[in-house]
Amino acid sequence: MSNKLSSSGLRKPGNSKKRALRTDNFLESFRDIGGQASNTLKKDIFEGIPSDIMRQIFGGAERPSVKASGNINPGESLDIQLLLEEEREENKILKGKLAHEKRLREEESVIISQKGQELRVELHALTQEVVQLSKSTEGLARETQIAAMQAPVSPGIYHVVFFEKIREFIRSFRKSIESASVWMQAANQRASKKKTFWGQVGKSGAKRLLSQEDYMQRSAG
Repeated sequence: MSNKLSSSGLRKPGNSKKRALRTDNFLESFRDIGGQASNTLKKDIFEGIPSDIMRQIFGGAERPSVKASGNINPGESLDIQLLLEEEREENKILKGKLAHEKRLREEESVIISQKGQELRVELHALTQEVVQLSKSTEGLARETQIAAMQAPVSPGIYHVVFFEKIREFIRSFRKSIESASVWMQAANQRASKKKTFWGQVGKSGAKRLLSQEDYMQRSAG
């Protein structure tokens, strides 16, 4: 009896360990099965749902990307404030460019006006000088006065150059006239002296003709 009890008592601890081991293995297997089932369930349920819907359902922290302009893709939004700020910046740059161009046009207009006034003054002075120079001859004076009266109200470089050419021509012509006048005056004086000399020769005879002083004057004349 005691032997049976002792033998049965010796077998009990071994059986308990085996049962505990089987229980642990069973629980681990159950947990593994449960984990796999849970993962499979999550994958089957949530895999086909878009991420933006999941964030709306569960309150995810990821924010959708924001664009100020351009095409909007799924999951993106349009920031009106940023768009308005960019538009204001573009308008500011555009206004600056327009103001700069306006200032350049105004400066150019002032320069053109000043240059036009200078040309009018220069042309008026040239026409007056041309008229004065042309008085050397009657016909030239008349034609020059006609040209001066036809001077344009809004002169250009061409008109100034034209009257400058007239002025130079008249100056050269006037010099030639003055030179011719001086030459004619000198010639007349020489002719007058010769006439006087030959008149005196007629009165004085050979004595006047052979005079050394008169000979020198005739040679110089």
